[in-house]
Amino acid sequence: LPHFHTSRHPNPWAVLIPLAILFVPLADLVSVVVIRTRRGQPFWIGDNNHASHRLVRAGFTKAQAVAILWGVAVVSGAVCLL
Repeated sequence: LPHFHTSRHPNPWAVLIPLAILFVPLADLVSVVVIRTRRGQPFWIGDNNHASHRLVRAGFTKAQAVAILWGVAVVSGAVCLL
């Protein structure tokens, strides 16, 4: 199992693995903050610019949007296991 980086057990990926596992929510957070900032809106006030909403506006059903996001999450999590 992966463990944190120590001099006895060096693991340079110890910090990146949790970030990769959380790729979908972190990428969504960053993209929403960027969109709201560019529009001059406060980033702490909600809107419909999250990834799932954007996928539905692009023509996917709600179920397809969720499946796409789950698929990306599974792939990014699986990469961590390699």
